[in-house]
Amino acid sequence: MLWTRKKYDILKKKGTWNAPTEEEEKIISLEAQVRKMENKFKSIKKPTEKSSKSPHKEYDIQTMKKKPHWFFTKTKDPKKKVM
Repeated sequence: MLWTRKKYDILKKKGTWNAPTEEEEKIISLEAQVRKMENKFKSIKKPTEKSSKSPHKEYDIQTMKKKPHWFFTKTKDPKKKVM
């Protein structure tokens, strides 16, 4: 009993008593990395389907990509018809 008590005291002082194994240490480090990445991606805002400020903004951007630049320029004379 005395020998086991001494061994327990020595292991307790070294910090090896009830210490995690190598596999447990790997698991702990991987869990920490996962938590860190989750926090990183939570801070990134996800785009909403419809923006409450400008509902047609997304449509305008898509149409501008499809149509040429001259299509959006206004004529100098507003009374003149453009075909």
